[in-house]
Amino acid sequence: MKYFILLILFFIPIVTIFYQLNKKRKLRKKKYVETFSELKKECEEKKLQLEKIKEKKFFKEKEIKKVIYLYELVKRMAKILTWEEMLKLLKEAIKEYLNLLGFLFFVPEREKGEHFLSFRLVLREEPFFPEDWVKEYFTEEMLISFAQEKKIRIVLLKEEKMLFLPFHREEEILGLLWAKIEQPLLRTELQKSENELLSEAEILASELVLGLEKAKLYSEVEKMSRFDGLTGLYRRHYFETRLAEEIVRIRRYGGGFSVSLVDIDYFKKLNDTYGHQVGDGILKHLGTILKENVYETDIIARYGGEEFVLLLPRAEPEGVKKKMENLREKIAQEEFVLDWGKLKITVSVGLAHYPKDGSTAEEILRAADKALYFSKEKGRNCLTEYNEISMVKNEKNFHQ
Repeated sequence: MKYFILLILFFIPIVTIFYQLNKKRKLRKKKYVETFSELKKECEEKKLQLEKIKEKKFFKEKEIKKVIYLYELVKRMAKILTWEEMLKLLKEAIKEYLNLLGFLFFVPEREKGEHFLSFRLVLREEPFFPEDWVKEYFTEEMLISFAQEKKIRIVLLKEEKMLFLPFHREEEILGLLWAKIEQPLLRTELQKSENELLSEAEILASELVLGLEKAKLYSEVEKMSRFDGLTGLYRRHYFETRLAEEIVRIRRYGGGFSVSLVDIDYFKKLNDTYGHQVGDGILKHLGTILKENVYETDIIARYGGEEFVLLLPRAEPEGVKKKMENLREKIAQEEFVLDWGKLKITVSVGLAHYPKDGSTAEEILRAADKALYFSKEKGRNCLTEYNEISMVKNEKNFHQ
């Protein structure tokens, strides 16, 4: 019994010490868990803050890139004059700045005050929609209706979300963009909102509209310098440029072409008798007849007061002569309707062929002019080929 009591007395301190140690261990563990939880929570908060900083940094970097892109865009746009270059830049900007891959871009073809009469599709970027789909939904009435409102928006069209972006300066519409919004619009892992897309599109339009306006004005000035204001035909300078280009092409690849001069008979008498307004009406109507009776590849220009010139490429001399003879007869039969009645006119025609009637632009035009003069000497209202002049002169010398 004595030993048992001693054994108990020996173990009591040991158990007490063990209990105290175990209690301390549990307290340390609890404290460790609490500390770990706090640290983990703090770590999560720091991680979340870091993600927000990264996201903010991403947005800032993207914003800076967009500002730099717009800056470079404006610099490039300052050097652009033609529609072709401007449309190329526009296509690139829509893809890179707005991240839109499928779109249509229309420009107004004719205007009358604030009423748009027609639109022409000048850009069609795939992936987009079938041709019959475009014709069905993008009608003149629909385009005119949206153009008149001049409001950027997102439209649901045949279950497709479409961005409508008008390019306008004050009341003048310069273009209409219809772009397919791909779903989802991703920006790394974040989805771009529709409001953000609308905002970016509006910013881009405000920058590009200046380039579109400049290209349009340049195109109008170029058109004015290229076309005769009365007849709508090319001016003499442009004709001579195309004639020189045609000669270069023929010398490189071979072939030939014809040049014809058409002059209104007794035009001065018509002006003196009926007045210049009637004369202008005759010139305008004759220009229309000439345009309607030649091929698209033929070049027609107003060469002088009442004189017109035609460049007829890639044609046989016999076919050209028949064509111009039929045109001369058609003009003689045409009734020119005037305010006070109807009037008929005739024309004299001179025809020369390259290279047999001349090896340079000056020589071929001189040959056509001599043939025209010979037609007038013969009594007008007729056609003369340059080679006929020498034949007739030889015949006269033979009879003499």
